[in-house]
Amino acid sequence: MSQAIEITDEDIKYAEDILLPQGKAFDDERRNFIRNLSTIDLQAVPGSGKTTALLAKLLILETKLPLSNGSGVLVLSHTNAAVDEIKKRIHQYCPKLFRYPNFIGTIQSFVNEFLAIPYYLFRLKKKPLRIDNEIYAEQIEFSLSYNTKIALSKRGINYIDILSNSFINNEGIFKHFWSNGEVNIPKIGSHTKTYKELATIKINLLKTGILSFYDCYALAQKYLSNYPIIHKIINKRFQYVFIDEMQDMDTHQYELIEKIFTENNDTNTIIQRIGDKNQSIYNSIKAESIWQDRDNVLHLSNSQRLSRPIANIVKNFALYPEHCTDIQGMNECQLKPHILLFTDSSIKNVIPHFSQLVQQYKGSGELNFRQDKPLEIKVISWNTDWKDNETSRSNPTKVRLEDYHQAFKKNDQKPKEDYKCLKSYILFL
Repeated sequence: MSQAIEITDEDIKYAEDILLPQGKAFDDERRNFIRNLSTIDLQAVPGSGKTTALLAKLLILETKLPLSNGSGVLVLSHTNAAVDEIKKRIHQYCPKLFRYPNFIGTIQSFVNEFLAIPYYLFRLKKKPLRIDNEIYAEQIEFSLSYNTKIALSKRGINYIDILSNSFINNEGIFKHFWSNGEVNIPKIGSHTKTYKELATIKINLLKTGILSFYDCYALAQKYLSNYPIIHKIINKRFQYVFIDEMQDMDTHQYELIEKIFTENNDTNTIIQRIGDKNQSIYNSIKAESIWQDRDNVLHLSNSQRLSRPIANIVKNFALYPEHCTDIQGMNECQLKPHILLFTDSSIKNVIPHFSQLVQQYKGSGELNFRQDKPLEIKVISWNTDWKDNETSRSNPTKVRLEDYHQAFKKNDQKPKEDYKCLKSYILFL
């Protein structure tokens, strides 16, 4: 077992000097979390600086590396952007933390590197060619016969979702990629030509080495089930596990992490889960039903992002109000929250009116912003563009960002890694 690590006031001062503006210091709530190196959950309100507090802990752990038993530190977040932010802020101070035996990355990259790719290599004697949902979907479109596409589309069957989110067991039956339940393909019997065509495409893509992200979780599950020693190896590899933005985990990700580091933890690995259930964005069901709190839960209640007037309003609309009843808005801005009421016919006036309000309060000096940091004003939408689905489009209760601003195109805002043809690459450049 590794020697216990003690985090001192001098250690915290070192992290403060790197991460915080001159003259600023961590408050007692954050200092308690930074010092804590036991298995806990951290529930933090919006803008509380929970990631900064985690970075402080990582900066300090860097000074204690290597650990006495040769194990490492595992840091997981949900998106590449979040991982890039971690690297940007502390990489220059933490050369050891970004090398073996440590690992900092997304949950997907962890599953790929430590479970899915090793198992695929073991079974097929080669590495996967590509792991990418867009490439996977393109290959399905290319492989599926025209008549079958038309027939499935007429029946409202999303064959790409079916193939991406399922796996084939030894009997050739579609299974959900994580659970053992059979996938319900509506109106398609397993004896039909269509079903067999879908199954053939799925198996061929697997053999070719073109995998969806969900395929990797299926491979990971099979690896862990068939070779239980993998749990012990991974636990011995990582003494400390930190999961940022825990609320954005989906069920299969949560179950996999728990299976490795909690259910089969016989090496005293420390796991800390950090997030805010009220800020769940990515998972498809409520965070409460996925993320079950540990016995020991710490809280961060001061929000550097929210002003007092906004904090006093939003805590009454929280999905889980018990996690933000004590929220304190620390931002000095005293502007009151604005609610814009509009009709279907005036929806395109919402963003221009919002822009006018920003200019008005910026001009009057009531909208505070740091002189050393550009003022970023953004429009955020749960859904951006419409899919090719007339049923959804005709639903009067649904709107998209392009309804507010017709010129918005998702691909214009976020460049893709892969395009279908050379012309598309050239146009992008």
